[in-house]
Amino acid sequence: MIPENRLPVFVFNIKMQEIHCLTHKITGKIVDGEDDRLMSYEFKFALCLHDNPDLENVGHCWEIIEL
Repeated sequence: MIPENRLPVFVFNIKMQEIHCLTHKITGKIVDGEDDRLMSYEFKFALCLHDNPDLENVGHCWEIIEL
């Protein structure tokens, strides 16, 4: 749940795809996965301003409030 008193809130939705295929460095043969195996991932997170940011150590004033 995103708190209403901590605005602005930025919500990010990232979708990615990759071909899951690991090959041997020397022989080039597939050791895991397939050359046509497509994997998809989706990540969602929300950022808002931190109430008490530690700018000296962190370098920014944002915090992740929801994953």
